[in-house]
Formats: sequence, structure tokens, C-alpha cells
Amino acid sequence: YNSGDFNQLTLFGQFYTGTQNRTLSALESASDWSKQIVSVGGKLAYQKSIDLCFDLNFQNLGQGAGNVDLKQSGLSFWGNLYLGALAPSAKALKTLVPFGRIDIADPNTDLASDGSTLVIAGIECAPVKGVKASLDFRSRTYQTASTTDEKYFFLNTEFKF
Repeated sequence: YNSGDFNQLTLFGQFYTGTQNRTLSALESASDWSKQIVSVGGKLAYQKSIDLCFDLNFQNLGQGAGNVDLKQSGLSFWGNLYLGALAPSAKALKTLVPFGRIDIADPNTDLASDGSTLVIAGIECAPVKGVKASLDFRSRTYQTASTTDEKYFFLNTEFKF
């Protein structure tokens, strides 16, 4: 609190419970198609040089009369390192921001070995206001042995007018 080093500290949470948008037959009740989301997360920024963030969420989706709810979970960590803040005298580093992200997802927590992990690592360059480009490597691995892991390089651009 009131610390110049920690210029941004954010904690958030979400709880939602309701009914999914489904057409109901005479044999179904709205509770057969319930949806529930519980999510918590946060961001810690230190001296305008590093951002560290996380998000943890759980979902229950109703699958209709006589079916067990589908339970899903996800965990994410991501961050940025602002090189311009670490080396203010180095003009070449001023526009570069290395970043990373890890997403761990399980689309059905009741089944074993059906989750995946996505790892992203890259660097972003913003040479002028309104223009950004990033190059990153992405790797998705699966718990299921029969599923082939994926590896990609991405080039992303953004132009704001």
C-alpha cells in the first residue's frame, strides 16, 4: 500500500451461477442446464519493470436431464519484462518487452489424462506509438499419449489508427 515499487497490485474474483441458454423441453428443468464459474486471479507489477499475473478458474456445465455436470478447470500464469525500465540508458532496449505465458487446462476433470499445457515465450517490439509486432514460440503438450504435441512460431502485428 502506498509503495512506489509496487505500482500496481490487483486481486480479482468472480462467481457466477445461472442457466445456460438452452431451449427446454417439457421433461427438462432449468437446473438441468446450470452453469457455474468460480475464478480468482491477480496482477503484481514491480517498479514498472515486471508484471506477473495469474488466473485460476473452475466451471461446471449442466449437460441436460439425467447427465452428470461437466467440470472444467484452468490455471494460467503470464508476465512481461520491460527492458526499457531495467536499462533506461539503452535506447535499443526501450521498445522491447519479453513475455511468457503458461496455461494448464483440463476440459473434463472427471476423465484422466485429457488436459493440456500451453507454453508461450516471445518478445514484443513497439517502435512507435500505434505499431507493435511480436515473435513468439508456442508449444502445446497433451496428457494423452496418443495426441501429438504441437509447436509453432507466430508473428503478430498490431496497427492502431
